[in-house]
Amino acid sequence: MLDVIYDAMVKYYILFVSHLIYACNFQSKTDSELERRFDPELISHLVNRNMEFFDNVVFYPNSEFSNKSFHHLGAYAIHTYKATESEILSIKKEFNLTEKLSVTHSESNCIRCPNEFDCAKAEFTTPPFKYLLDKLSLDSDFLPDEFKIFYLESKQGKYLPTSSLVMDRCEGTEWNSGYTKGLVISESSGLVTFWVTAW
Repeated sequence: MLDVIYDAMVKYYILFVSHLIYACNFQSKTDSELERRFDPELISHLVNRNMEFFDNVVFYPNSEFSNKSFHHLGAYAIHTYKATESEILSIKKEFNLTEKLSVTHSESNCIRCPNEFDCAKAEFTTPPFKYLLDKLSLDSDFLPDEFKIFYLESKQGKYLPTSSLVMDRCEGTEWNSGYTKGLVISESSGLVTFWVTAW
């Protein structure tokens, strides 16, 4: 009987360690890909996070895309982690979130389609959080109001290769190209999302 219990414990331990190694390797690979694709200034807040992985989405248009419609969303990265109460407090302190603009998803200037992009509000642009909504099994266009969006930084300028820029989004305006980055925090769900979007 003890042999059976011991064997079960060994198998569980091997499975746990394998999962941990996979998660670490996956995160390392994802971070490497981000560092290859994005300007370091854009992703400094979201790489090398030592937290429990929940979900991630990266969209980066390649120059070989012939259909220009792919470029309307620009590029974005969204990393979501499970976080303890102390980790959330630490993140709030790290980024001084009490001083940052905070809105709900429904209040934000979300990108839904190219025609709805408001150049005057480009500095408050967020990436599409549809995949996170799907991951949370939420049948809604918006994250619940408990998910607070924080804007860390917005800058004008070209932060993507010319072949990946959205050339016709805000043509003729100072926000023709740029980026925004920030966080989404849900304390009740214990989730922290680090995001960046560039166009």
